[in-house]
Amino acid sequence: MFSFPFLDELLQIKDNDLARLIEEENPDIKLDDSLDFGKFFEQNTLPEEDIEYLKKEYLGMIYDDLPDDAFNTSDEKIDVDGKSVKTEKIKMHLTEKQLKTILSNVFTKASKDKKLMKIIKDQYQMQEFGAGLFAPQQTAGMDAMTDEMIKDFEQAMKDANKGLKDIKIPDGMTSTIWTNDKLIVKRDFSIKAGPNKDQLGTFHVKGTQTLEKEKQQFAYTFGYKDQFDEGDLKIDGTLSNKDGKIKNAIKLTVADTEIDFDADETLKDGKRDFERKFTFKENDESGGLIWTGDADYDKDQMKSNHKLTLDGDFLQGTKIALNLKNSAKTIKKVTLPKEDNVKDLGNMKLDEIEQYFMNDVSQKAQQYFMQMVGPGL
Repeated sequence: MFSFPFLDELLQIKDNDLARLIEEENPDIKLDDSLDFGKFFEQNTLPEEDIEYLKKEYLGMIYDDLPDDAFNTSDEKIDVDGKSVKTEKIKMHLTEKQLKTILSNVFTKASKDKKLMKIIKDQYQMQEFGAGLFAPQQTAGMDAMTDEMIKDFEQAMKDANKGLKDIKIPDGMTSTIWTNDKLIVKRDFSIKAGPNKDQLGTFHVKGTQTLEKEKQQFAYTFGYKDQFDEGDLKIDGTLSNKDGKIKNAIKLTVADTEIDFDADETLKDGKRDFERKFTFKENDESGGLIWTGDADYDKDQMKSNHKLTLDGDFLQGTKIALNLKNSAKTIKKVTLPKEDNVKDLGNMKLDEIEQYFMNDVSQKAQQYFMQMVGPGL
């Protein structure tokens, strides 16, 4: 159901009626008589059973394939954020042959896995259906497109498997973690690979983190290097929450670009006051967004005020501000409107729907907006 401020009635469409309308618009499309709107609104979420399947069949398989002799452990004292920490160092090193064997097993299984194909197909069709929900012509030939996409995926897995023999990973893959109290406090990962020995690229991840109850800090560097270029992406942050005082700072740095997020908030007796800043710097250019406001929470109700201010060199001295007020409450149930106040689009033909929107809806919308902006427009 949809409601609009310029319409007295609510608009209604049911999933099985929508399927009929789409097929009426595009006779080549054959849909299930009952499209599940629930799945549509959850289209960005993979079903739990599919997640469990992927964990068991793929992550589980990779875990089982890891050779025991690839691991080495030792005790080591390291420095993390200026503090000396006793850790257990766990180093995993896979040779080129071992890594290729694991990847080959994954590609081989994926190229023949009918369950995986169904998961991919369901997600693809859901995305395509969502994109074409109010433009049914976009979904024409969806079945043929899906079948072709699945064939391409199968072939891609086979090609990737065949291509493994040509890829060079001279040093294999090395991943080292340092743990304290079952938490990772430091990480070092690196791999060098390429199509041949003269075209090798290196990717590495290095960083430290402390995960305490009231404060978390992290500093990571993601880097790459090949015969043509090299670069780093750095992310540093401090997140703290003590006695209702919240301070967060995160910095992302890439080459000459720096993006910062800073937040200063207080939370007491259900009331939150906050100031959040997003800023960026690139060469001589800079700008940012300041988000200030407050929010009151009282049991199942909330009221808030927000002010967003945009400032930057690109605005040439101008500032843009947006003020928002919001109120919300939790409801125990949804009360459906009476049938005499509902326009059921599913009981109409396509030409009737078209005439209804062109005449009734468009005219009332124009009248409403004219009243909103006033006669001086």
